[in-house]
Amino acid sequence: MFKQLRNNFTQAFGGTLVWILILVTLFVKPQTVALLQVWSMVAIAAMMALVFGVIYTYLWKYSTNKASTNIVISSALNVVTGLLSVYLFSREMFDWILPYAVYIAIATVLGHVLGFYFYAKAERRKSAGQLNELLENSKA
Repeated sequence: MFKQLRNNFTQAFGGTLVWILILVTLFVKPQTVALLQVWSMVAIAAMMALVFGVIYTYLWKYSTNKASTNIVISSALNVVTGLLSVYLFSREMFDWILPYAVYIAIATVLGHVLGFYFYAKAERRKSAGQLNELLENSKA
């Protein structure tokens, strides 16, 4: 489990950092970036990697919490990490989206509920297929 979580963190960190660098290259003018901004991008990538690469994987794959608990934890972490990432990237942008934080939180919870519904449905199909395969093999 720890090896997978470490690999997930590394992949999520690298992917997020590259993604942020591409966005900065395309949308931030002028093209020079201060050292403090680079460290902000590294911090954003680390937060995203921790939440999406480690915590989400742990919650949905290894945790024995109820689904509602996982949805609340995932949604709260998602909103806090998202807002903190925007704050680290641009204080102006943060001030602009802060009045919509409640709507962002509601949309995030709804997204997690829908995501869990489809995830649980896919897992049930997968488990049913494995059980049917076991039954077929035991009959033969």
